[in-house]
Amino acid sequence: NLQMLELAITKAPTEGWGGAVVLNAGPDANVDHSYPMSLNNSYFDIQQAYVSYQHDGAKLEVGKFATLIGAEVIESPDNWNFSRSWGFELGPYTHTGVRLSYSPNDKLGFTIGANEGWDVMSTNGVAPKSAEAQITYKPTDSSYLSIQATAGHEVANGLYSGVNPGDANAIYGTRSIIDTVDSWDINSKVSVMIDAAYAEQQHAHSLRVGAPAGFQTAKWWYVIPYLNYHISDQWRLALRAQYFDDRDGFRTGVAQKLKAGTVTLAYMPTTSTEVRAECRYDKSNVKSFQSIYGTQAAKNHQLEAAMEFIYKL
Repeated sequence: NLQMLELAITKAPTEGWGGAVVLNAGPDANVDHSYPMSLNNSYFDIQQAYVSYQHDGAKLEVGKFATLIGAEVIESPDNWNFSRSWGFELGPYTHTGVRLSYSPNDKLGFTIGANEGWDVMSTNGVAPKSAEAQITYKPTDSSYLSIQATAGHEVANGLYSGVNPGDANAIYGTRSIIDTVDSWDINSKVSVMIDAAYAEQQHAHSLRVGAPAGFQTAKWWYVIPYLNYHISDQWRLALRAQYFDDRDGFRTGVAQKLKAGTVTLAYMPTTSTEVRAECRYDKSNVKSFQSIYGTQAAKNHQLEAAMEFIYKL
């Protein structure tokens, strides 16, 4: 598969006007698109498109931009592993709105914003807007800490309900998530990172056994530790563990607890190319992994082996 072809045009001056346009093409564009884009599997998405103005440590952005939530991003070269974590896959990808950030020095950063919500470009005035905030702290050149959160009215019918903003049968409730990303470069070869989050969706239906009937507050949380080891200038090894607790089944469609382990070996023959070989094992406390063609019984685990080739102009 040609998973994704990306074209990014950016201007990021330290003072004055700037902006970015990021265009995606390929199967991945149909996964991380924002409503109402790419609903018919068009294999194209405008991932980001915003204008910005920066002055004296403050930056204003208006348009569509990547989320503040999580350690992983849409662009595969910027992640340590090939496959994405449950936290990334089941979190927001982008937001459309306005974002204001301020850095009083090279250690601290603050961001606030208002937008249309999780992966939504327009709600046609149906749902109220969402708010976002972030604090970043970089005590040393080798360490980084960030805390980010979003809160606002979102569709509460469930991830796999097929209900979109503006639908007549859409149910809305406040969705909130708080996330922290901590990273440290232990030395020139070893880096570690932890991504952890807790989230709630009000006015939802819980799929948990024994849950009361009617509307509930669905909850989910996850912890994802990472380790990246540079064996040499051309070789590196990335490890990732995951624990995702979807106790009410709101994000995965099944009330379950997921665990996963990923090993990625990467080879960089040049600065513009990278080849990754990966093995990943996922396990659930229930039989939630379905056969793609429905020819086998559901299992409580799955095993993946994959290779990826990346080329950067």
